[in-house]
Amino acid sequence: MHAMAHWRLENGERMRVLDQLLGSTGLFATVVTQLKFRNMGVLGFALILLWALSPVGGQASLRILDYDTATTIRSRTLYFLDRNSTYQRSDATLLGSDGHNAEFVAQSLFAAALGSTKDTQEGSMDSWGNLKIPMIERISSLQDLAGWHSIDHSSNISYSSLLGIPISTVSSDYNTTFNLETWYWTLDCPRLVQFTDESDESPVLPGEESISNSSLLARKDYSSHGTKREDRVEYVVGSSHAWALTAVNFKTFKYETDSNIKNRMFYYRGQDDDRGGSSNGTRAECQMSTTYVEVEAKCLAKRCSVDRMRLSKQPHPPKEHAMGIDPSNTFFAMDLHDAMNPNTFRLPTPFQRYFVEPYAAYTRLNASLDLYKLPKREFSLKMAQLMNTYWQGSISLGEITSGIPPDDQVLRNERFMTELRSKPQETPGIPSDHNTTFLVQPPNPIAVPTYESINATESQTFPVLKCQRSWLAALFVATSAMFLSGVFGLVLECTRKAPDFALNLSSLTRDNPYIRLPPGGSTLDSIDRTRLLRNVRIRLGDVKPDDPVGYVAIASYDRGEKVERLRGMDRTRTFT
Repeated sequence: MHAMAHWRLENGERMRVLDQLLGSTGLFATVVTQLKFRNMGVLGFALILLWALSPVGGQASLRILDYDTATTIRSRTLYFLDRNSTYQRSDATLLGSDGHNAEFVAQSLFAAALGSTKDTQEGSMDSWGNLKIPMIERISSLQDLAGWHSIDHSSNISYSSLLGIPISTVSSDYNTTFNLETWYWTLDCPRLVQFTDESDESPVLPGEESISNSSLLARKDYSSHGTKREDRVEYVVGSSHAWALTAVNFKTFKYETDSNIKNRMFYYRGQDDDRGGSSNGTRAECQMSTTYVEVEAKCLAKRCSVDRMRLSKQPHPPKEHAMGIDPSNTFFAMDLHDAMNPNTFRLPTPFQRYFVEPYAAYTRLNASLDLYKLPKREFSLKMAQLMNTYWQGSISLGEITSGIPPDDQVLRNERFMTELRSKPQETPGIPSDHNTTFLVQPPNPIAVPTYESINATESQTFPVLKCQRSWLAALFVATSAMFLSGVFGLVLECTRKAPDFALNLSSLTRDNPYIRLPPGGSTLDSIDRTRLLRNVRIRLGDVKPDDPVGYVAIASYDRGEKVERLRGMDRTRTFT
């Protein structure tokens, strides 16, 4: 600004413009100077804008680099355990000496699931990191146009099973998303009643009449004639003093091929008095259905959860079909009964306590459970969860705790199963000469898990430094303006002809009659004048103290000149 003012002064300029230039030594000084003139004009706005670039440039230099994140995405094939895999408990005879091990592992997994903590039961994964599937029937969120329901993990979610679906190990360095198709059972228990020693309600379930404190296949003839095979109803029975579970066995193979099949029935009886003082209990009749769903899951590192789900759009057997159990795994009811302390005399087992205290099923309550008082919808939910849990543990004896095997082993498994399915096999309990087309192909009678492949997307987010383009532009404009101003000032400084002046007092001594100086020196620059006059003492005061009317000026007083101070002077004195 000094060089520009000197240049304009040398070429001739209005005093206002010169004062505007000389007063603009900074942003604040520029604003104050323009306000003093009360009418800034174009030059005033230009000066304010020019000086405003200085703080903008300073902020831009600090903000030009900012933290951001970058994401890399890659595809990967994952495998999960098909819930329609072989029910390995049914293969105990084929497994030989390993049959008892299979039974022990299935029962242990079921017992461990019942004993899991509240956080685990309410969480999206089980104790071993397997993905749990919510029940779409219990989701309160509305579906979108594509049928998807969002899962609110801050709310209480009803999961279909205490055990999740084993999935290939996901990377801890990536977030993984995938979709998979699966299914689970639901139950509808419209009849839920109490039985006592005094009531007319019989505690004996259908199929229990011909057995006594044992678990076996019982047959009861309900026909009026009782001689024809087609009139015979068969039951699979798991029965003990503590509780019982029976199910209708397959009667004819038409049951498995008719699209108008009825729901498979399960009958439940259990002791309610946890004090053991009475034989009061609850009896229920439940219809089983199968729900087919598609879920969208997301894993943050190794923490997985279902974020969205909808009813499957793929073709499936009717929901009345008991997926997995039909047609040849009806022994499931007996195995489930045997899994939970069937020899307890007239006392509820953890199976019954789960209905009222799901987080403390192994704690004796010393009170009556009164399961018949539960809402039928709640009883149906808990019973379905227990059945799904035992099924999941029975089809994945090793996968639940150890996970899906490595990919190469899974591929060998698939090749083996493909070759096996290409060979004719007999389904246990079904005559080899019976010509039947099943809704669902019965599982092969060899305990080999079935894995399904899914396409997953892995993404990794990591911090990066990002250039803010807007601040970069501001920095470029500010630095360019400052650079050009500096170059322009340097050019003016090098091309000036007149002596330099500055905003200092040495420049005010030029031709001042009140300062005693030797003649000459009109061509001296301001810095040269300051150097030569460095010892001259000057004062701004009254240079005519003896006159009636004073005069204020800058004057020298080091040689006896009279220059009175203005401070302490009579306030009534006048000046010209």
